[in-house]
Amino acid sequence: MSKISYPFTVRAYQTGPDGALHIYQLANFLQEAAHYHADGLGFGQEQLVKEGLFWVLSRLAVRIGKLPQRGAQLTLTTWVSAIKGMVTERSFVLYSGDQEVARALSVWFCLAAGNQRPVRLPQRYTKRMPLLAETALSEGVAKVPPVGDEARQGASFTARYSDIDMVEHVNNTVYLRWVFDDWLAGHPSGTLSGLQVNFLDQCFLGDKVAIYTDSSGDRQTVVHEVRQANSGKVLCRLQSHWQ
Repeated sequence: MSKISYPFTVRAYQTGPDGALHIYQLANFLQEAAHYHADGLGFGQEQLVKEGLFWVLSRLAVRIGKLPQRGAQLTLTTWVSAIKGMVTERSFVLYSGDQEVARALSVWFCLAAGNQRPVRLPQRYTKRMPLLAETALSEGVAKVPPVGDEARQGASFTARYSDIDMVEHVNNTVYLRWVFDDWLAGHPSGTLSGLQVNFLDQCFLGDKVAIYTDSSGDRQTVVHEVRQANSGKVLCRLQSHWQ
């Protein structure tokens, strides 16, 4: 079966003051569906880690119709949509009843735990992937530009124990939480219609980060960076789109 669907319910603790699902919680749903699918077919994190390999999310694009509200019963459909050398693409479409509410495309690499370098996924795993050459987003996942000279420094965060995942680095969804906690605290209005995320480097327990934001463009597109506080290294770039 190329496509597979999983049910999710929007819980009260996953929503904000407007009752809508937090965007980082939507990213959690995407991650869960990817893990369920991959683990169930034998090419997931649990299988790879035994061989000193692990999946890392490199890029993510999400197009949003309307974020679902508290109590919504959702169906998330996912499939492997491309294998290109060292890169694997996974597509998602999220439904509330019969209505499509969001779609997403993610780009993944397999890393060797020893040297942290990308490697080709062994053929015994790619054979288990039910590939369907149909993408959820025909435009793909764009490279996010750096913030400009007018970027402002916003909130700072420290990576906590609860931010760390099974491969001992900050989970990808935490970057989204940091970025939107910073932005929405000062800009609570506006409707998020989409985003692109580039994950550029790893962050570990105790690391301190700072958020930089550039909203000097058309005001409907905002560029965010998560930087390591001490070195200034960019760990993540995110471009958000607003209506």
